[in-house]
Amino acid sequence: LERSHEENYRREWTDLFAQNTIGDYLKSDNLTIKDTVTVMIFRLQQEWLAISAEVFQQATPTNTIHTIPHRSNNILRGLVNIRGELHVCISLNNLLNLKVVDINNQSINPVVYSRMLLIEKTGKAWVFAVDEVYGIHRFDCGELRNSAKNMMQINETFSKGFFQWKEHSVSYLDDELLFKVLDKKVS
Repeated sequence: LERSHEENYRREWTDLFAQNTIGDYLKSDNLTIKDTVTVMIFRLQQEWLAISAEVFQQATPTNTIHTIPHRSNNILRGLVNIRGELHVCISLNNLLNLKVVDINNQSINPVVYSRMLLIEKTGKAWVFAVDEVYGIHRFDCGELRNSAKNMMQINETFSKGFFQWKEHSVSYLDDELLFKVLDKKVS
């Protein structure tokens, strides 16, 4: 790191940046750039879902949900404390019209446990419970398909499409629409 650089090294890189030829270099055959999407994958009931990693904030253990007096709604569950901040907790199951399914305890891995996910966009934050969290995953935009024949119950209006992950079809949720609908139905 302490060695001196070649005589023309700095000038060549300065010229390269000044000419903006790096973009041409990246578009050439020297390096291929794929349009990828980074998502958080989780499971609700038997449906595997994904939401943009840009809106995902954190996953926490399930906390007590405190109901809000005189506010009844099948989507609004109440308030939940996450790291000292109160956030509005919603039922994503009810919003997406997912049917409650009795899952066989033997089929569930003992490492799998429910958690709460916190999502935030433009200052609006929502918390919802999920049955299982896989984590962050990146997929190529070309893998996104319009509709899955084996998508069981999910309301397709909230889905941008689906992609294959392991042996599952994962529905990629439209976070723009999700936040708009939550603002209308919960506020």
